[in-house]
Amino acid sequence: MKKTLLGLAVAAAMVGSASAATVTLYGIVDTGFAYNNVEDDGFGKINSSYGQSFEMASGQSSGSRFGLKGVEELGNGLTVGFILESGFSSDTGAMSSDGIFNRESSIYLEGGFGKFGMGRLSTLANDSGTTGLGGYFSSFGTGWGDVGVQSYIQAYRPTRMDNMVYYKTPNFAGVEVWVLYGMGDEADGVEENESTADRYYGAAVTYNNGGLSLYGAVDMINKATFGTNKHGDTKDDQITVTAAVNYDCGFAKSYLGVHWFDNAMGVGGSDLSDTWTYMSNAPKGNPAVTGFGNADGWSVMAGVDVPMGGGKLKTTMGYMDASADQERDNAASTDWDLKRFMVGAGYEYYLSKRTTIYAGAGYISDNVDKGKEGYDPSWVQVVTGLKHKF
Repeated sequence: MKKTLLGLAVAAAMVGSASAATVTLYGIVDTGFAYNNVEDDGFGKINSSYGQSFEMASGQSSGSRFGLKGVEELGNGLTVGFILESGFSSDTGAMSSDGIFNRESSIYLEGGFGKFGMGRLSTLANDSGTTGLGGYFSSFGTGWGDVGVQSYIQAYRPTRMDNMVYYKTPNFAGVEVWVLYGMGDEADGVEENESTADRYYGAAVTYNNGGLSLYGAVDMINKATFGTNKHGDTKDDQITVTAAVNYDCGFAKSYLGVHWFDNAMGVGGSDLSDTWTYMSNAPKGNPAVTGFGNADGWSVMAGVDVPMGGGKLKTTMGYMDASADQERDNAASTDWDLKRFMVGAGYEYYLSKRTTIYAGAGYISDNVDKGKEGYDPSWVQVVTGLKHKF
């Protein structure tokens, strides 16, 4: 139910007079439990301190959030609107550390020409927000906790970026085209939209007709702040290509996606521990800071949703093959190869249109070849929780 009056009261100090607009307060509270069992097999990039653990966690099925949406009709078919969305941890009450409206802070203009917007927005790799289109790839999207997460078999891309601009065409017989540009973040010695910033470029085409959905996307990151290789050359820009198809035949919805990457900063990053981002050699907490990257490879993922017993059964399976030559970026030469198999299953039961209970389990098995050394780490996670939308 739209809580317009409450939304107006909360937004009054920020948006001033909203008498000519509709403002809606919305959100999700998702809290549950997670069990992890990590076997590192002696591989130093795994944070083995996790071992076996049991914890309460926020936002496992869907990130806990609240937000404000405002829309005003300008006439002549034009609409202006804004979205301010903030993530928080429902298990502690803490706000996100990267800003009050960290999930999205955008304004847009929409009409017969299409839709144009700007602000802090999702990249194409994400599956939430205005420009997060990645949900075509997997029934679990960006994951139930760490169960079935599509990014674990894809190249690293930031899920959201500041200073983004996007344009979406009008719908032509089910087809829409999206174009995104991220100007990069300002930092010490880095200027927004200059060659010193890590800028983002993305384009996607979607098709939706009845039960059939198609998705194709290309995105690039110029790795300006990621230094040079041992020859003094600037690192090559990262490029990824993703294609996916969904089909809902009524009694089941199937998913199939393929992903190719070249010169990637990192691959297979994990919320549990950033040290799972093998190809990026990243310190924990910052998967974008890389000792070397330039990982090449591909992945495939398939899954199915089946309505069952007042809820929905979800399954997914994925495989990734990636490699990187450390000589391209460091003085020491070591070839890295990573093969990853991932499987996950879950069930969500609808207590009402807004309240869901869920449970799921996932398994990841890796084969890591680092020169003359080989490792076979693995990881199991089991999650359960309660989610309410308002």
